[in-house]
Amino acid sequence: MKRFIWIFGFFMMRHLAQAQPVTFATDVASIIYKNCTSCHRAGEIGPMPLTNYQQAVAYGSMIASVTQSKYMPPWKPNAGYTHFVGERILSATDIQKIQDWATQGFLRGDSTQEPPTPTFPSGSQLGTPNLVLGMSQKYQIQGNNTDEYRNFVIPSNLLQDVQIAAVEFRPGNRKIVHHALIGFDTTGTARRKDQQNVGYGYPGFGFNSDVQGEFMGYTPGSSVIRFPAGIGKRLPAQADIVIQVHYAPSPTSDSDQSTLNFFYTQGATNRQATTYAASPYDFIGGASSFVIPPNTQPKFTATRTVPAAISLMSIYPHAHLLGKSWKCYAITMQKDTIPLIQIDDWDFNWQGAYVFPRFIKIPLGAKIYVEGVYDNTTSNPRNPNNPPKSVTWGESTTDEMFLCYITYVPYQVGDELKALETQNLSSYQKNTSFSLEQFYPNPTNGIASLRFQMHQNDKITFSVFNLQGKQIKQLSPALFSAGEQLKNFDFSNLAPGLYFLRMEGSTHQSTIPFHVE
Repeated sequence: MKRFIWIFGFFMMRHLAQAQPVTFATDVASIIYKNCTSCHRAGEIGPMPLTNYQQAVAYGSMIASVTQSKYMPPWKPNAGYTHFVGERILSATDIQKIQDWATQGFLRGDSTQEPPTPTFPSGSQLGTPNLVLGMSQKYQIQGNNTDEYRNFVIPSNLLQDVQIAAVEFRPGNRKIVHHALIGFDTTGTARRKDQQNVGYGYPGFGFNSDVQGEFMGYTPGSSVIRFPAGIGKRLPAQADIVIQVHYAPSPTSDSDQSTLNFFYTQGATNRQATTYAASPYDFIGGASSFVIPPNTQPKFTATRTVPAAISLMSIYPHAHLLGKSWKCYAITMQKDTIPLIQIDDWDFNWQGAYVFPRFIKIPLGAKIYVEGVYDNTTSNPRNPNNPPKSVTWGESTTDEMFLCYITYVPYQVGDELKALETQNLSSYQKNTSFSLEQFYPNPTNGIASLRFQMHQNDKITFSVFNLQGKQIKQLSPALFSAGEQLKNFDFSNLAPGLYFLRMEGSTHQSTIPFHVE
């Protein structure tokens, strides 16, 4: 009888839980504000704003469709391989909540329970810049449905060298600006090319001898990377800034006048950041081997040996329409593998730089491998050629590229423990008490560690659930202070299988699946 009552009660509670309405106020707003609003707001890349209930419900059916198919939010790196700062990944629970919200009629619920709309810096992701430079005039594109790469030279007029922590490209016309590269020239080469060319700027792809140093570029939807304290890139006095803008094919004439925000390092800068670009010149067969025949899916591999220990901060693969997948890793002299990034479904329209949660140490003598797979067949819906034809390196979108930018500093003892937080968190993200970074090893043989970032002081409870959703272990709540945290767990008393670790604070909770071997 007791067993019957227990089973009956279990199913009644499950029924009541399923019958509980899903509303924008208590369930969906937090998902949209955290993962969508940064791009879907006035002045950003998203084609429609998603900053309140009225806007979200107007596109409710579309939101349900694109999240169920995982087309949105766009996040290409495989989270099972490595993690990065600012991941936009919906959990299965998040996706189901949105589906239930749609099925139940897009209910708002109690508006007083809605989280506050996130706020973002105006005109910049990072705040007030130290230096603002821009194109001196508008540049007109012809509207002939062809790619155009244009270089614009902007005098910095700096009287002394400065150390740069971040450079933010602000596109003047997001409809036609596809991406931009940013560099500086101290020789006058770029300025002479500009003077010799008819019209504003000069054509050409790739900086080559035009620049002596590069900063992180721009792609739509990407976050601005700010180096941690003490790390910067030198911008020499009187250097000319060179912006290379890729204007995407457009059927109509249009114009653009973009700007740059420069943010200086705070305090002393004792470490210089360097960006290395893996390219076909790093192929074993040499750059000439970068040819993609029709009806093939070739894989190309670039490799380089690290002459001294380095600490990686970010990684940025780049290809065009034939790009299919990327994988980058390092192998040490002891044959240990260090995973860096894996993108299983490359998309030319969603690319950018990804920042590691903390420095990744690559020891002396290790080899960095970059693997890129291309699809030059009719099964590739983005293939610009039908029937497929041979494709090689070129500046047009219909040509192809193999590049992987890796930004690093010389290694210092303890780098592995330093978090690389971005400074452009929205107010919504700042109001959450914590964010997860890494759970390892996973699978575990019983002992595992969780790294997480506390955004504010909060009391945290950890619970373990089995595959059936039954709580089998709970730790007493503990107070954690703001900053980087490391929590160790002993799961040696758990039978082999799949489990879930829940971390719950005062504002939200997160769940991590893990496997005990």
